[in-house]
Amino acid sequence: LSNEAHESVLQQLKNDETGIHSNMGWFEPFEAGMPTALFGIHGGAEWTGASFDPQTGFLYVTSNELPWFPTVSRLPLTINDHLVPPSVGRKIYETHCMACHGHSREGSGVHPPLILIGARKTETEIRNLLTSGRNLMPAAEGLDEAMTDALIDYLLTADNQAETHTSAPAKSPSYTYNGYPKLLDNEGFPGCKPPWGTLNCIDLNSGILRWQVPLGEHEVLTERGIPITGTENFGGSMTTAGGLVFAAGTRDLKIRAFDSATGEERWSHQLPFGGYAPPASYRADGKQYILIPSTGGGKLGGEQGDAYVAFALP
Repeated sequence: LSNEAHESVLQQLKNDETGIHSNMGWFEPFEAGMPTALFGIHGGAEWTGASFDPQTGFLYVTSNELPWFPTVSRLPLTINDHLVPPSVGRKIYETHCMACHGHSREGSGVHPPLILIGARKTETEIRNLLTSGRNLMPAAEGLDEAMTDALIDYLLTADNQAETHTSAPAKSPSYTYNGYPKLLDNEGFPGCKPPWGTLNCIDLNSGILRWQVPLGEHEVLTERGIPITGTENFGGSMTTAGGLVFAAGTRDLKIRAFDSATGEERWSHQLPFGGYAPPASYRADGKQYILIPSTGGGKLGGEQGDAYVAFALP
């Protein structure tokens, strides 16, 4: 977006000894202890799926183009002492929490550190988070009361005890990683060229990408004269026999209709909350309707709600 944005992204990938390291090629191996820039953790295409027009053979799929910079680090060549095994709470942490919050509870990207969490959260608050989840953190499913107690005890006491008891060298190295930090610029936008979210039309008869248009809008950027960038999205698409493709799931909380042949935006409507699902179509009393759940939350965060919004087609 700007020279300042470009420089801020490069600084995040800089290593004092070797300069810039970023994995921009296919199958390039990582280097331990150095950030690797890559795409695809939140798509390309998302699990919300695509829609298909059997009359034309066109497939409509929403996608993301966002950079991330995880770092894989090598752990000391040691093994756990069988005489002093990890605590039950530590084992539960490794299974349920470590992927996001790090091997040593250091946190990463959007995932906060859990070091000294007892100074910030009470035992009751931690228990409520594990039970109900919040924002990007889901509820910790599969934990009974005893397991929850053990995990909380570990989180509140781990800073007062050694993390690992070691004895003999391990036969093979072990690795950990810092979770899934997004590579963002100095303003918090994705650290790559837009579009960051798109709606795509693929001709399955030929394999040709017929058209691609940005999906979603950062109005603050549009007001600066920057062409519509698209946004990260988790909605999916739905196509109708009347030549329209509907899609939502964007950061700007809108549902949109596009011309299925050209990708031109025909209509949009502001939803009360994020619509993170493919729209559905149904018929009642001779009229066709488009229905979208508008519940917010999810991976994009934001306010949560419980609305279903329906629109009648003319």
